[in-house]
Amino acid sequence: MVNLPAIIPAEWPETCTQKEFAVLIGISEPGVCKHKAAGRVAMDGKRVRVRETIDRMRRHTHPGRGGDRTPAAAPRAAHGAAQAAPVAFGGSPDDPTNYQLQAAREKRASAQLREMELAERAGQLVLREARDAAEFGRARMAREAVMSIPDRLAVQLAPALPVDEVHALLTAECRRICALLAAGGQSLPTEAEAA
Repeated sequence: MVNLPAIIPAEWPETCTQKEFAVLIGISEPGVCKHKAAGRVAMDGKRVRVRETIDRMRRHTHPGRGGDRTPAAAPRAAHGAAQAAPVAFGGSPDDPTNYQLQAAREKRASAQLREMELAERAGQLVLREARDAAEFGRARMAREAVMSIPDRLAVQLAPALPVDEVHALLTAECRRICALLAAGGQSLPTEAEAA
């Protein structure tokens, strides 16, 4: 477990050997080698650049691990949190090597997906494809019902006018209604407005 300081003490050297760096942050020398292999140790020749290395290690530390969790460390952590946060979350949001940003993005996406799944199960969310298919089916049924009116009523209305004229009038009115529905109209025009 790496205990990175929130504020780097002024007495710490700018550079040191890997062994000295291991003692500074309280890990083994092989642990420093693992961090070096992962690209988290900034080297200046054979010496470790202390501040830059600690900054890199902060950016790549798993947020759920590491740090001093003793009760005495809580005030130090709270005091140093304001300074540590910009370093921990620094860098580009698209930087694939910044573990904390990528983990936060993944957790947010996972939470949004769970919320959508729960809303769908509760009936508060409908998939667009299902909604579109249902709307298309209802619209098609409505159009077929409206367009069947002339065939059903032309014979009954024929004593007033010739059957062909009644059928033509009913068909024209049904087409006007279907066109209005297809255009998304809220209300049908009156006979005076239609004429």
